[in-house]
Amino acid sequence: MPETIVQPANISLPRRLIIIFYDSVLLFAVLFFASIPVAVPFNITYESPWYFAYVFYIYVIGFIYFGWFWTHGGQTLAMKTWKAKLVSSSGQITWRQALLRYLVALISWLCLGLGFIWSLFRKDNATWHDIASGTQLVRLDASKQKQSNR
Repeated sequence: MPETIVQPANISLPRRLIIIFYDSVLLFAVLFFASIPVAVPFNITYESPWYFAYVFYIYVIGFIYFGWFWTHGGQTLAMKTWKAKLVSSSGQITWRQALLRYLVALISWLCLGLGFIWSLFRKDNATWHDIASGTQLVRLDASKQKQSNR
């Protein structure tokens, strides 16, 4: 059954944070397995000369994880679970938009979540990374589609 968009950019901050938590659990598993072939054989620690390259590698894996889902349907597994979708006014999300969204979201976290708190003061609930990338996290509602098919 196809899902319909009810209210663009109407994802509340608590719902966003739940989606982030779910995605973090999944991403942790991905990063764990992606780390094994790099960190274990090369014994990478904080003192290692390759530590910063390893950290960069981890961020790239994180981007590939989110970027692939965002550019291929606009939904991570957590977004599907919580009936949310990433959309763009220009149609499908591009890799450029995904990269911009990912980088600005990281900056938002580095600023102690200020980019997320920003959404509390906007009618459309847009965060810094929504604004910078020209994307919106929208809520999907399957029940409306059910009623219209009767």
